[in-house]
Amino acid sequence: MARPLTQDESEALTKSGILLRFAAENIKDFPQTIVSTINAAQDAKESNTWDQNIATEFWVAFNALCVLIKPVTIDTLSTNQKIIQPPKWKFWQKDAQPISRARQSAGRYLFLLMLLLSVTVVLSFLVTTTDRLNSEIQKLFETGNARAEQIMSELNSLEPTVGSKKFAEISADQHKPIDQLEKEFQELYYLVDQIAEKTKYMSRLATFGAAYDRLQ
Repeated sequence: MARPLTQDESEALTKSGILLRFAAENIKDFPQTIVSTINAAQDAKESNTWDQNIATEFWVAFNALCVLIKPVTIDTLSTNQKIIQPPKWKFWQKDAQPISRARQSAGRYLFLLMLLLSVTVVLSFLVTTTDRLNSEIQKLFETGNARAEQIMSELNSLEPTVGSKKFAEISADQHKPIDQLEKEFQELYYLVDQIAEKTKYMSRLATFGAAYDRLQ
């Protein structure tokens, strides 16, 4: 006796077309009985001759089809259906074709990946540059400390001979070490300036300019 399809039967019959296409495209030696039974069920639905026997045969064939294509399911296949229309705010894509959820998700993950790669490149540059600057600053400190110790040593050696004399009272042969000291002081000041500039630049890199602006 004919009867209407239940909601589950109607939904399964509708989705069976997607499963049949996937199986036909990917399964070798696809059983003909599954295809014929599901097609017969579809014909019964169209002709309003659906009954208990057809429903039973359909569910058996549907079960066999699902087992045949495992681990693929209707949910995984439905993600490839092109049902998503371009959003209205993308007016330049008003004539674009619908895309699937899988394509949409892939696009979002690709955008996120590119964003993370860009952030990684920027952070890698910052880390590499700040490490290099830190190494250079440490070397400048070492050079400056050595230069300062040398200057102190030379000043101590001049003190017994120069003492509290004025520059005009110092003999000509003592001008040379004093001139050398003046040159070494200038070089030390230059090292200090280098350290200050590199420190500012490193702070600006590490804080994206915030610390540098506060130092101005």
